Amino acid sequence: MSETKTCATVPQHERMRYAAMAILVVGLLAAALVFCLSPDEVALDVAGIAGSKLYQHNLALIGGHAAVNAARFDDWFASLWHGRPLALIIVLATIGIAAACFWVAHMMTIPPLPLHASGGEPTDDALLEERDQHGDRHDRDDERGGDDVPGERELSLVERDAHGQRAHPHGGIE
Repeated sequence: MSETKTCATVPQHERMRYAAMAILVVGLLAAALVFCLSPDEVALDVAGIAGSKLYQHNLALIGGHAAVNAARFDDWFASLWHGRPLALIIVLATIGIAAACFWVAHMMTIPPLPLHASGGEPTDDALLEERDQHGDRHDRDDERGGDDVPGERELSLVERDAHGQRAHPHGGIE
């Protein structure tokens, strides 16, 4: 007998993948429908008025070039929500949402890192070498690990004795 899976027996990451596939299919079909049923050009009387030179000139006199550019941007942005550009927007949104769902489904399959019982830090990864795992925690080149003695090529701005104290505590010029 074949065993049918119910919603409770299907793993959660598989359900997320099925949802991503459904979003992809429905979104692409909707975009194809919008693309096929939309007219080639949307004829609007307002677009004819806004594109005229007299309108552009009057708008430039009232608000300057910034107002003309803002009006052009507004016209372009409004044109995205009609006809074939709307189909492109639907395709891009569908692909983005489906990709996010596929990524979440993939992230659900990755097991969490086990934690130490005492410190709550992740345990060491068996695939990494010991020196790679603790490189950040035990780095000798950090600010805490340096000594106060200048190196060969470093210029000491304040002379210090062997104990780290100023050699001339009064700091006067002699």
